[in-house]
Order: sequence, then C-alpha cells, then structure tokens
Amino acid sequence: MNIEKAYKLTIEKVIELESQGIKVLKRPSVLKNMDDVSGNIPRELWQTITFKFPTKEKAKLISEALDYLGLIGIAFDISGCCGERDWSLDWSFEYQTSDTEEHKECREWMEEEIDSEFCGIENN
Repeated sequence: MNIEKAYKLTIEKVIELESQGIKVLKRPSVLKNMDDVSGNIPRELWQTITFKFPTKEKAKLISEALDYLGLIGIAFDISGCCGERDWSLDWSFEYQTSDTEEHKECREWMEEEIDSEFCGIENN
C-alpha cells in the first residue's frame, strides 16, 4: 500500500460509518499557512471529517474503525467532544507499514479524554 491507497481506504471507512447511521460532515482544512509536507497527501485532499453520534454504540464503531486504520499503519490527528469525533486528514495523515505503540496510546488516551459517558450519551 502507498499513501494514496491509504487515504482512499480511510475515505472508504468514512463512507462505511456513514452507512451505519453515523452523521458525517466533511469540511476543507482551515490550515492556510502550512507548507505541504513531503510524503503526505496532497493539500487539495486535506479535510476534517466530523462524526456526530447519539449513542455509545456508534462511538464504539468510530473507535473500532480508527483502531483498524491504525493497525494497518494509517495515522492522523483526531479530536472530539461530547457526541462528536473529528478526523483531520491533512498534513498529519501518514502511512507506515504497521501501527506504532505511540499512535495506539494516543488513540486510547484521546478516547478516554472525550469519553461520551460523562456527556449524557445513551448506552445503546
């Protein structure tokens, strides 16, 4: 796999999550003064994907998709808040031949930080 195929696979995961009833919003990246990063996706593909979900079950689907992408070596910045997750497909998007422990720990930490449990999100 190369970076272009990794990006395509990530977009396929986004479409799959949307087909599972998760609302998806796509916005062009707001990063204006950033030089292109060699080896990463082209700037015209940079975007932020926001997932909106009403239940912990839907949050788990997003987390599982992110873990899958990480396991095959795809990483990018993530963030979120109650009932939302953001995937930043921009300069931070990278493909390696496998997941790194650092990326895995970051994903787990982020999920703990924005865990929906305290947000009043339903468990089903």
